[in-house]
Amino acid sequence: MEKDKIITYRINDEKITNDKDKDKGFKVFYTLERKNGSISYCLESLYRETLNINKINGYEKMLLNICFSNFYGNKEIPNEFKSIITIEEVPRVIKQGFNTRYELYKDLCHLRRTSPSTYGYILAIDEWVKGFEKSMLKFASSDPEMFDDYIEYKVLSEIAQKEASKKGSYGTLEATMSYYLGKYKIKDFKRNEIIDSSMYSRIKNVYDTALTKKVLNSYDELFEKIPEEYKVKYYNVLKPDKNKDEFQNYRDLSIKLKILESIEKIESVDSKVKVLVLWSERSDIFKTRDGLNQKEKTQVYTLEEMDELVRRNYIEVKKDNEIYDKTKFLILTDMETDIELSTIDIIDVGVSYTESFTNYLEHYYSTDFIEKLSKFDPYLKNQATVMEEEDEL
Repeated sequence: MEKDKIITYRINDEKITNDKDKDKGFKVFYTLERKNGSISYCLESLYRETLNINKINGYEKMLLNICFSNFYGNKEIPNEFKSIITIEEVPRVIKQGFNTRYELYKDLCHLRRTSPSTYGYILAIDEWVKGFEKSMLKFASSDPEMFDDYIEYKVLSEIAQKEASKKGSYGTLEATMSYYLGKYKIKDFKRNEIIDSSMYSRIKNVYDTALTKKVLNSYDELFEKIPEEYKVKYYNVLKPDKNKDEFQNYRDLSIKLKILESIEKIESVDSKVKVLVLWSERSDIFKTRDGLNQKEKTQVYTLEEMDELVRRNYIEVKKDNEIYDKTKFLILTDMETDIELSTIDIIDVGVSYTESFTNYLEHYYSTDFIEKLSKFDPYLKNQATVMEEEDEL
């Protein structure tokens, strides 16, 4: 085993410095230490600020590689770089405040629900070394920066894959893994700036791939539950929307499951245009509360029935001097061989133009939307005509 040693390289490349920008240039301390056969490193600014190696550019990494070749392979610093790279007489002490490898090991233990230990850490490092050397065809000790990058990606990609695959949850990489992105300086959330674009892109790719697989599996499960006689008719309304990404389609699953659970109710309503009420703050009026289980349940109404229910709700709101009551609904159009989801919305009963449901549609939706629904619903067409006549008066 080679002897322990520590060297600090001072890199001062002022090529791009001019009178206006005297602080520009690559000016750093790069400390390398070999101890008990293991090599560690620290990159600092001349003001003792710890720097992220993954954030520097290709030319700057080349300068670090020259230092490492000198340290590891006892190679001479090329003549053209001797004025830029010098060796400090007294090596700097490597900061031990944040042991990235051990922190990654602890996060991996948390993911796998095991307890971290010194022995476990040694085994993990040994496993990572074998994996790195097999895939990269080089010794881990010969390139500690690449080895650290390998460990970070290996651990965080496993976390990303598991987070994205969790059943019953959805989110974005930033929302789900903000803790890790911040901890390992991959993204600065205060500035909304990606610091390590390479690591970010690789982890996001793992996350998005797992999310896509989960979405497709969830929709497959949904299709299997559609009653056989309605599979063709409800396929289009329940399938993923090709114009939306995986995240949006996964969010839509909750609505699609409500439609699936309500198929028998939808089919029992004798109307081309049907209103599926998902929940309401006035469950006593819209009957959206299961009395036995005290859970939300859907109800399906015609536009005429919704008019009556909204009128009752409006009267109650005004009588009780309240502001409004919320009711979430979606409108389905029954084409006999197909079902079309026309809209998903929340009506605030009590605000302007909510004296009835059709009154709300008339004032808050486009003329084209009303005309399209009117072709399938005589009641809406009649109400629209009445309102037009009242407006003329």
